[in-house]
Amino acid sequence: LAQVAGKIAVQFSINVGLDRMKNMPTEQSLANSHSATVSYLKEAYAKVGTGFGTDHCPSNVETGNLQYGEVTYAGMEPLYDALQCGPNDVFYDLGSGTGKMVLYVALRGEAANSVGLEVGERRHRLASVAGENIIRKVQGDDDGSSHPPEEAMRCGKFSLQLADISRQTYLDPTVVMFCNVCMDMGIIRRTLNGLLKCPSVKRLLSVIPMPPCSRLKLENTVRVECTWAKTTSWHVYIVHPESPKKGLEASGRLRASSTPAPERRRPARANGLEKLSIFGLPDLSHSQPARRTVVMSKPWRT
Repeated sequence: LAQVAGKIAVQFSINVGLDRMKNMPTEQSLANSHSATVSYLKEAYAKVGTGFGTDHCPSNVETGNLQYGEVTYAGMEPLYDALQCGPNDVFYDLGSGTGKMVLYVALRGEAANSVGLEVGERRHRLASVAGENIIRKVQGDDDGSSHPPEEAMRCGKFSLQLADISRQTYLDPTVVMFCNVCMDMGIIRRTLNGLLKCPSVKRLLSVIPMPPCSRLKLENTVRVECTWAKTTSWHVYIVHPESPKKGLEASGRLRASSTPAPERRRPARANGLEKLSIFGLPDLSHSQPARRTVVMSKPWRT
């Protein structure tokens, strides 16, 4: 029992878990409020640097794609409502910066996991520091916290990763936030192609409209306050599953290819007269040339 308890404690220290019960409408929801979540975030980021300014990355990404902006604390609530995270959802923030939205989703406590991918090394380090601060606050190890132990919040699992979103292999996201306002179309297309290879993706939010795709259906737009604009329209897409690939026989190509094409014969010449065999019609060269005339679009030249 001691070994089991130790393993549970270690697992909790790595991924701060939130145990949720389904189909219990009579009990109070375990979700944390927006105001309580923002209060925790402000304390966690009080001594963490800003994501604005220059940054660098290990991969070959043009500096124009590293421009920074983030959703404000006021804008997080309407954006979170549009995400519609449930207990079985895995949230991904593509271009997560300092990780504020990732930690916000985790602290709200309704998603199974919250993952942030950021290519900027400096911003990723800041996000990691903030994540450690959140863990200490939730576990009650932060002596400077203004929250008494009885008001400590639950927190879902979260992960902050240094990664290039356009070259990532996506395995488990269901709800995706894509802050693509400063990204070139090449990165946007590669990222979208990578996401669509993952069958679990069902919902996608982006600032800039996504390229035309038959699997994306624009559901609505939501107005969100961001650092670059007082209100910004985010596009909410439903991601339809990929249609099953049709076999050759189902598409009709197999039946069409199994039927041999009619044989075409070249006109033959005999005694200076041109002979035609036109798919079963009688050979006109055996008739009297004075009474029968064959008109050819490209006559043979002798």
